[in-house]
Amino acid sequence: MKIVAIIPIALGSTRVKDKNLLLVDGEPLVFYTLRAINKANIFDEVYIDTEHEEFEWIAKKFNVNFRKRNPQKGGSNCIKCGGKRCQLHDHFLESFMNDVNTNYVVQIHTTSPLIKPKTIVSFVKEIKKFDTLIGFGNHYIETLLGGKKVNFTKTKKQPIQDLKSISQVLSGWKKTSFLANINNGPTFSGKVGFHEISKLESLDVGTMEELFIVEACLSHLKRKENVGKQYLDTKRTIDIQRDLNELISEDGSPILHNIKNQRKMNIKTFRKHVGMKSTAFPVIWTDNDQVCLIQQAPGEGCRYHYHPTKDEFWVIFEGTFQYEIEGDKESTIARRGDIIYIPKGIPHKMTCIGDEIGVRLACGENYFSHVYVKEEQRN
Repeated sequence: MKIVAIIPIALGSTRVKDKNLLLVDGEPLVFYTLRAINKANIFDEVYIDTEHEEFEWIAKKFNVNFRKRNPQKGGSNCIKCGGKRCQLHDHFLESFMNDVNTNYVVQIHTTSPLIKPKTIVSFVKEIKKFDTLIGFGNHYIETLLGGKKVNFTKTKKQPIQDLKSISQVLSGWKKTSFLANINNGPTFSGKVGFHEISKLESLDVGTMEELFIVEACLSHLKRKENVGKQYLDTKRTIDIQRDLNELISEDGSPILHNIKNQRKMNIKTFRKHVGMKSTAFPVIWTDNDQVCLIQQAPGEGCRYHYHPTKDEFWVIFEGTFQYEIEGDKESTIARRGDIIYIPKGIPHKMTCIGDEIGVRLACGENYFSHVYVKEEQRN
């Protein structure tokens, strides 16, 4: 029993301009699909199917086959679509199945980059039971088609979990059944089965709004271990702040000069602007990063707090700082050249100690939450 995967790729999309060339969270959409397929390791062969030679190097990078699609057979000049850009996968699938020796074909879209290897594996294991298997995401929404109700009524409100509305993510066909019904709706030919896929994995990039959601999910997956872990402790929490200008002023080190994102910055230039005043000086301030030089006199520091979403670290440039970190039995003393790291969710505070002014480079995330809490007493 031979099963192959086809990844169709086209250019010229308009709702999301050339989405298959976009770097989505740093990589083309097809990278995510190919990585999941390779990790699944369940197909006899994998093909990138496209008329665009730009994608051949990607096929080589991931060690899969590259099939140059005929523009007249499901491409930009499809004969069955009147010489226009093809709108039906029936046409390029027919051509693919006629050219490739296989029993089953599984179509996986680049536009669903959140699909997981184990989902692909479970889908392929089930496909042998059917002529057609449709993988779908269950989004539990009230659905209209052409203004008509599909899965709900006006007379009776149904629980949201009963409103199954599908969005096609994975599709698979028995080759003989598909080709036998090519002129009579092959997409749902023969014995049809449905394979449910999680809502997250079934997210599909078709519009700019969907691109925003998918890219946000891809980015947030890097910190997935933090999702659903942090809760507000109303008995211990004093305040929550995000605005650096406000919170750093309350700590006694206001931003006096906002000269950020310079190509080069050093202590000499920093001192030229601020002298010996207690201050926070933005060095890097972008959409993601917040890096400041903070200068403080002995006895000055910050309030006891933690960051729910981002780890933080500091580099000591001058002076000596004492770090009080929850869970540590003793204080940590940091001097020039030391680097201090504290994971997200761990309450901490630091104080400049000794006889000289201290300077530390604080590295975190722009606009990230500071949760100020009551300090626990050490045993």
